[in-house]
Amino acid sequence: MLTCKQCSSVAACPNCDVSLAYHKTGAKATCHVCGYTQSKLVCTECGSTQWQGSGFATQRLEEQLRSHFPSARILRMDADTTRKTDGHATLLNAFSKGEADILLGTQMIAKGLDIPNVTLVGILQGDAALGRPDYRSIENTFAMMVQAAGRSGRSSLGGEVIIQAFDVRHYAVQYARNQDYGSFFNHEMKYRHQGQYPPYTYLIAITVSDEQWDKARGLGVDIALRCRGDESFKTLGPADLGKIKGKFRFRIVCKGKDLAGLKAFVRQEILPIKRKSGKTQISINVSPMGLQ
Repeated sequence: MLTCKQCSSVAACPNCDVSLAYHKTGAKATCHVCGYTQSKLVCTECGSTQWQGSGFATQRLEEQLRSHFPSARILRMDADTTRKTDGHATLLNAFSKGEADILLGTQMIAKGLDIPNVTLVGILQGDAALGRPDYRSIENTFAMMVQAAGRSGRSSLGGEVIIQAFDVRHYAVQYARNQDYGSFFNHEMKYRHQGQYPPYTYLIAITVSDEQWDKARGLGVDIALRCRGDESFKTLGPADLGKIKGKFRFRIVCKGKDLAGLKAFVRQEILPIKRKSGKTQISINVSPMGLQ
């Protein structure tokens, strides 16, 4: 993340409501959502061109590792180093052959790797995703930590896992530490039941998007009111999801125990609105995997 040295404003993508990330490779700021790139940033608040970086990106971590372990051979696996065809396979093959001592990467290296010589896995900011406004954020955090931890000790050499977290007392971190899926499941299901989220209910997410904020919000409000006219299920929203790729988005969530009834309502009441919505887009997601 880049912040202005003069006024502390965050460099944001003009097409999306997200901050730009600085990439040393190419010396550019990039939006990881729409791909917008800028090499010469000017602060929209004060006009300054002086910026400072913050956060823990893979490139910065690589610098830290090289300063602490100058003799180590390090491979970095992220969006920059895997752009070429077969980039993933090339890096993984090199690491598997012992051509590097440390493999540094994003979540793309957390799953599926079976390299017997790996005896230590470090998970940085393991619980960072807990703050996401999604009912599955805790489940996804637990799964990521367990999967990443499973890359260590896959041979008779044994292994060790070190988890860095903001809240080490959180049950997702503790159960991941102990590889205790059963206890995690029971704990998580209590919260799902209290909030009446899957698997105790079914969800249908309706997202309205338009280049104009008032049109997206207006249609979102109309759809929410139409949904609230049916008391057989609960309606949440419209929630402002911000702008992505130049379009403002609002989401309505229908939550109930009768999936067939929810589908029937959407067919009868929402699909006709979608057919007449013109340039305003309406997407319907039945049983969404998440609500990010």
